[in-house]
Amino acid sequence: MGGYREKVDPTPEGLEELDESTRNATIDRLIAAIQHKHLKPAHLMELTQHFRNRQSIEEKELYRLGDISVGYNRKWATNYNRCFGREQMMLKKRQSQYKSWREMLKSTSPRYKSTPNDKETPQSIYKASFLTHRPYEMDIWGPASYGRLVYDLWDTLDTTINHMEEGKELCDDMIEEENAIDQNPERKEELFWEQYNNEAEKNKDIIELHAQKGIIDTEHPEYKKMLTYPDGITGFARNDFHKRSETGFTGFVVTNETLAKRNNDITHIESKLFGRNLKRIMRIRFLIDHLEELLSLKGQRFDKVDTMTFIKWCNPKKSQKREDNERVLFNYIKERENGNLRFYGWPSLFELRKQMGDSEDVWRLPVAALNKKAIELWNAYNKEPWELEK
Repeated sequence: MGGYREKVDPTPEGLEELDESTRNATIDRLIAAIQHKHLKPAHLMELTQHFRNRQSIEEKELYRLGDISVGYNRKWATNYNRCFGREQMMLKKRQSQYKSWREMLKSTSPRYKSTPNDKETPQSIYKASFLTHRPYEMDIWGPASYGRLVYDLWDTLDTTINHMEEGKELCDDMIEEENAIDQNPERKEELFWEQYNNEAEKNKDIIELHAQKGIIDTEHPEYKKMLTYPDGITGFARNDFHKRSETGFTGFVVTNETLAKRNNDITHIESKLFGRNLKRIMRIRFLIDHLEELLSLKGQRFDKVDTMTFIKWCNPKKSQKREDNERVLFNYIKERENGNLRFYGWPSLFELRKQMGDSEDVWRLPVAALNKKAIELWNAYNKEPWELEK
């Protein structure tokens, strides 16, 4: 025995068929269905109660969808991305709304009558229901002749239709923003490195252990995909936005960071602080390794003003979050220096910065003096002369 086709394909056309079916629903169409199916008051009350019970499920689904939509385009790799198909994602994330709507359509459709063409083109529930496209005759007395029961049922149906529209708007807004980002290579790189640095920070202990033991998964799918681009990680960041899962991306970060540590390449902390400017990072590393020759001492500690001046000279990037990147840089310097001399603690440096102020004018002269010493120190140790940054 045949039946109406309820399934829609996870394609733009399938979603349009589903969403189009809500656009003609009216209380008059509902009455036409009640008349045609000879629904009794008890049945109307059962339908109303059933769909009211489903509304809490629909609302939870909308809340989750709203929660996803906030973060979806703030990540380069997500667990809701195009790997699974946009339309398939939308069908999955709105399944409670769609289920309620299909049940309404079945409750308001005539009994199925098979036709010779059913095998090739099954009749669609989205056109069969009186709530959608089926022709009907207006009841001369209108809704009032059915009393409160029909109004209650219609209000319940109308709420589900509104849930459908809200879900569609959330998904449409996500996709519109995603398309805009996909046309902006620089924004894709920003999202890539922000997520990369966060993942590297969360997995730093694993990365350190892998680097020590030489555990490097160069067969990792995401890492191998990155190697296919002529410009490497830049091409990966610009071309694979929302094509990678978060789990796969974490594995990529662990592999790439482990190699960076083993090969003395740019680490995630350096990338976070200074971007991908390797020449600048090499200079900063060199100066940290020679801090005893660059900064003055107060007893067995580096002078506070000199230390803060060096931090200002390094000029770390501003953090996108509520994080003090100068403090992150201070911790990086201490970890890399790893010598016998000691630093004043960050609270002491923080207090000094507060006292002196944070404007460029305050630090211009000390930074210029340190820059002169830095160039002299570099030229004394390196054959390649210090070139001014453009």
